[in-house]
Amino acid sequence: MKNLIFIIVSALFLLPFQSNVLADEAPTNSMQEDPFEKVEASTQNVEIPIETNNAENQNNSEGKTARELFIKSYNEQNPDEKIDSSDIISGGIAVTPSKSLLKSIVGTDTRVKVNPKVSPYNKVCSLYMYYSYGNKFKEFVGTGFAINSTTIATAAHCIYSKADGGWANGVVASFGLNGYGNQILTAGNKSLTVPTKYTSTGQWQYDYGYIKTNKSISAVGSLTMTTPMGTNMDVTITGYPGEKSGYQYKSSGNATISTNRLAYNIDTTGGQSGSPILDKSNRVVGIHNYGINEVTGLNNAMNTGTKLTPAIINFFK
Repeated sequence: MKNLIFIIVSALFLLPFQSNVLADEAPTNSMQEDPFEKVEASTQNVEIPIETNNAENQNNSEGKTARELFIKSYNEQNPDEKIDSSDIISGGIAVTPSKSLLKSIVGTDTRVKVNPKVSPYNKVCSLYMYYSYGNKFKEFVGTGFAINSTTIATAAHCIYSKADGGWANGVVASFGLNGYGNQILTAGNKSLTVPTKYTSTGQWQYDYGYIKTNKSISAVGSLTMTTPMGTNMDVTITGYPGEKSGYQYKSSGNATISTNRLAYNIDTTGGQSGSPILDKSNRVVGIHNYGINEVTGLNNAMNTGTKLTPAIINFFK
């Protein structure tokens, strides 16, 4: 049986990946009143040699890509069942509950490339997730962001998919990514955590989680979480679109605030699931996770993300 393996690629300068929802929502319980139980997938730590790449002074880094790092770590941990690049199948975007929508561009694409060497973009990372698929692995892409020196927040569906066997077998996070292979530091991580209710129901109300790393990622700093107030606010979503070849993009606009969600006509595409939704002070007020029509049973006229309620912020502590 394939062991769970997790690799974190962090950098001393910054990054670029995503997926999207809106409608009438009627959850049976208020999320602010529910102290969500956590479920964790512990993994065997994999130490990866630190690699320093002079990526700031070159267009094409010679550093290892996420896929190469996963293969290297898996083979070190499983010497009797080694894999190579032919054993990796591209799965596309991070797995959403419906897998129904690859893109959610509203009108003209207004996203712009950002400089991953400046704040807040250096605190956002691309994620590559590897799920066991028979004798091979499926590779998916997503986005995450640092919230402390050992924790990366993201969407739950990036790291747990019932349709693909449950927990991801491997995750590679790249901070300072500015094109494939452009990373500075590599390290193994400890575990993955999502709400227990997400593993049992897969409901959008619980689509958030985090990755614990076994080495500090403090070099990139961290983003502050806060609960959005009022009925609407101007926000920015920044992450790594899967079609942008390892570069980070952002887009801004107005978000409607409801009990559990933020809804917006801000452009996003597959790979940006898990991206931070930032207010004007660059504080995280939500986590992007769905595109238009991605959740069955909702009037999904807009792209949406999880609203950070006090209970959800406490979940990440």
